[in-house]
Amino acid sequence: MVRLLGAGAGATAPTGALGHLTSDPLGFGYVWVSTTAVLALLGYIVGTQRDALQRVQQRKDELAEYVVHDLRNPLTVVKAEADLMAAGLGPPEDLRECGRSIQRAANALMRMVANLLDIHRSEERTLVASRSEVRVLGMLQEVCELARPEQQLRKLQLNVVAPPDIDCVRADPDLLGRIMENLLDNSLRYSPEGGEIRLELKAVPGAIQVWVKDQGPGIPPEHRQRIFEKYVQLDGPSRTGRGLGLAFCRAAAEAHGGRIWVEDNAPRGSAFCVEIPSEARALARVS
Repeated sequence: MVRLLGAGAGATAPTGALGHLTSDPLGFGYVWVSTTAVLALLGYIVGTQRDALQRVQQRKDELAEYVVHDLRNPLTVVKAEADLMAAGLGPPEDLRECGRSIQRAANALMRMVANLLDIHRSEERTLVASRSEVRVLGMLQEVCELARPEQQLRKLQLNVVAPPDIDCVRADPDLLGRIMENLLDNSLRYSPEGGEIRLELKAVPGAIQVWVKDQGPGIPPEHRQRIFEKYVQLDGPSRTGRGLGLAFCRAAAEAHGGRIWVEDNAPRGSAFCVEIPSEARALARVS
C-alpha cells in the first residue's frame, strides 16, 4: 500500500495500482493520479483537437469551392467578350458593348476580392472605419449610375428617395459606398424584369438609415440572420445568400458600430436596411 500525503489521514492507494504520485499544486503534499484517467484525458484532448482541425479543413474546402464558383461567372464573361473583340466581329457599337461587359465583370471581380479581404479583417478585428464627411445622397446616385446598364437590361425602375434636410453623414466613404453597391447588386440579381428597386435615406433618433427595397423573392424569417453569413445555402425558392456581399455588408456596418437587417417589402420582396449610429450622425445639408 502507498500512503497518499495530503489526501486525508490514513488514505492509501492499493499496491500495484496503475498510477503515480505527483506534487499537489495546492501545496498539500502528493496526490495519486490514475494512469487510466490520464490516458482518458489525453485521448479526449487529442480527439477534440482532431475534430477542430477537421472542421477548419472543411471550412477551407468549402471556401475554396465557393470562391471558384463565384469567380467563374465574371471570368467567363470576360473571356467570351474578349474573344469577340479579338475576332473583330460586328460593328463598332457591338465591340463597345463587349468592352462595357468586360468592365462590369471586372468591377464584380474587384468587389468580390475586396469583400473577401475585408471579411477576413473583420474576423481578425482589424477592419476599422475611417470616418469623414460623406455626401450620402450623392453617393446613392453614383451607385445607381454604376448599375444603370444592368438596370436597363432588366427593364427595372431604380429610384432614390431622400428627405430634403439630409445630405451628409460621417462614415468611411469606401466601406459605405461598397455597402450600397453590394445591397443594390443583390437586389438587381433577384428582382423580376420590369420591377422596381427603391433606395431610401432616412434619419432616425441617433442614426442614419439606408434602405434598399426590391420586389424579388422574400426571405423567410428563420433565415434572416443566416443570410448575412458567408456562403450560406438556404433551402427553398428564396434567395440562396450564396456569396460574400451580404457578409461584407454586416462586417462594414459593424465596423461603424452599426447594424444591418432585412424585412419584408410588402406586398412582395425584401427590404434591407443598414443603420449608421450617432457617431456618424446626419449633418445639415451643404448647399
